Amino acid sequence: ADAPPCLLIHGTVDVSVLYSQSVNFQSRMKELGVPCEIVTIPGGEHRLRDWQRLNPEYEHKMIEWLERVLNARQ
Repeated sequence: ADAPPCLLIHGTVDVSVLYSQSVNFQSRMKELGVPCEIVTIPGGEHRLRDWQRLNPEYEHKMIEWLERVLNARQ
């Protein structure tokens, strides 16, 4: 329950680490009262190089989350 907020960025067709693992992780973190968000990359695999093409907003969402969480902790 003392874990810091968490951001997960995960592709839905990742076969190295299944997307469902991030969904389950998020669910457990929320049960513990730890903020945890997922940015989903529809059709995304494990490698990052295709993510921009598949979800051009993911970088913006990541930066927005970082700014929000880091500013809240000041």
